[in-house]
Amino acid sequence: FFFFNDTATTEIYTEQIVGSVRCVQETVDTLKTDEAKIREVAQVAFNKVDKDGSGQISREEVRTLLNSFFENTSQGKASESDVQNFMGQVDSDKSGQISFEEFFPIIRQIILEL
Repeated sequence: FFFFNDTATTEIYTEQIVGSVRCVQETVDTLKTDEAKIREVAQVAFNKVDKDGSGQISREEVRTLLNSFFENTSQGKASESDVQNFMGQVDSDKSGQISFEEFFPIIRQIILEL
């Protein structure tokens, strides 16, 4: 939290922060009811993970994604087991790669749980 020398300044900044949080919540609430917008957000996320632009997320791209989640933990990076578990849960056609259609339900679930 911010600490300022006078109460009036603190109250102004607190109101701005609360207003920003409400705005974000309204945006998330709107997003949750717009399936096309959820697909758009998921496509952007998919494209960020699909580093080589192949239209598929490879096992190595999954490892890179998971490593970004683990980098600030005591584990430090994803294990082979972590990658295997992720692939097992998401790669429904067992092709060894993740398509957008396999990736989309994960992002949709994350958004709906916000």
